[in-house]
Amino acid sequence: MSHMNGRPPAAACRILIVEDDRLSSAALRALLADRGHPVSCAYTIAQAMEQLVSFQPQCAVLDLMLPDGSGVQVHRYIREHGLNVSVAVATAGNDEAALRDVHDLRADLVMRKPIDLSRLTTWLATVTTQDDAVVSP
Repeated sequence: MSHMNGRPPAAACRILIVEDDRLSSAALRALLADRGHPVSCAYTIAQAMEQLVSFQPQCAVLDLMLPDGSGVQVHRYIREHGLNVSVAVATAGNDEAALRDVHDLRADLVMRKPIDLSRLTTWLATVTTQDDAVVSP
């Protein structure tokens, strides 16, 4: 099966986008869905927590500045609960404390906004390749 760009889709990764800017979120969702990824969007930390349970993403793209707190809270929840979710953080801000937290929580990818789609899709390809390499006993 090929998509509009004529290339076969890479291995699909369920992606949760946590971004309060609805236009940015919708654009990223469309671009990733066009590449064959199931995508869900959350606009607040509360919605993100719900989506972690109901959507069970393999990857999350987190904005740090959200209306009800910081994306670091979502990242910390993922790590503290041992969820098998790879985390990319995207930020336009320069909050050094938040960036230090992101580093301490071992984000898989940290990007400045605007998001570099090529860099993001390259990272997603490595994540899905790692998932494919895991073999059950």
